[in-house]
Amino acid sequence: MLVLVTALRGESRPLIKHFNLRRRNDTTLPVYASASLLLVQSGIGRTRAAAAVDMVQGLLGSVKAAWLNVGIAGSGTGTVGEIVLAHKIIEAATGSSWYPHLSFDPPCRTATLLTVDRPETDYPPDVVVEMEAAGVHAAACKFSSGELVHSLKIISDTRQTPISSINRALVENLLHQNLPVISELTGSLSPLADEFTRRHALPQAYQACLARWHFTATQRHQLSRLLRRWAVLGGSDAPDPEKLTANDGRSALQEIEKRIATFKIHLTNS
Repeated sequence: MLVLVTALRGESRPLIKHFNLRRRNDTTLPVYASASLLLVQSGIGRTRAAAAVDMVQGLLGSVKAAWLNVGIAGSGTGTVGEIVLAHKIIEAATGSSWYPHLSFDPPCRTATLLTVDRPETDYPPDVVVEMEAAGVHAAACKFSSGELVHSLKIISDTRQTPISSINRALVENLLHQNLPVISELTGSLSPLADEFTRRHALPQAYQACLARWHFTATQRHQLSRLLRRWAVLGGSDAPDPEKLTANDGRSALQEIEKRIATFKIHLTNS
């Protein structure tokens, strides 16, 4: 699953049409979806953007997604219509910063984004100014890998083209012009999301163990970790809960760990 996070209706409309998304009727925020892509319109600001990420993850449940924040931004040195991908994100209010991991060839220039809480007209040098990236990045990284969380911004205002000139028609036109770049980036992120999901999928025996014994939240994490170790050391020979002699979750964890210890000894002796 790939999730697009936009702030404005003008940012959303070209993406909804391009990716053939359909409105969901079970959400508090506007959400549009297809089988493999979801778009949420958060509203303006990092706090709203972060809340939108949390809401969407609630819809996804255990599904791990790639996240892409798409929107407009201001720049003192760029040109209107130029699109940039963040290689660094700075939150102006706190000074916190993040460095998105670019594990693919960027389809455009990369830049530092400065997330501000109010529209900025006196653009600081060497940054692209916007209002959502920090909120999206901080929230999405709680649920996904840093290599799967990115922000893509289109410059809409500069010193020569003030923010007061922005309207929805302009925003939609800027998004439309840059759909090829956006499509290329989504094409790079989707396989990464699939691989991330595959690597972090719970072993098949996990649900079977939960069905047989009760585990606390901490014990569930231990169970997941132990079953992944079993898969690495024992190959496809996954534990069959029906063949374990444990009477409760705690003793099941102990029994699984003892079995894993025999794998380790066997590998060392071989």
